[in-house]
Amino acid sequence: MCTHHWIIDPPNGPTSTGRCRLCGATKQFTNNWDINYKDSLTATMSGKKRTMKRTKRGDRWEIY
Repeated sequence: MCTHHWIIDPPNGPTSTGRCRLCGATKQFTNNWDINYKDSLTATMSGKKRTMKRTKRGDRWEIY
């Protein structure tokens, strides 16, 4: 079983698609975000709080 490391597409509507960079699994995440910093934010996705940071390319977010 994979411990997922989600790469999530930028917000575009009520949900964003995430893809695990380890196993390739996909999942839809609800977009309900409280932005704290320009390149870091706290997100509530599927009822769980997560800290996210922008990828080096700046076009996606990674959950930590």
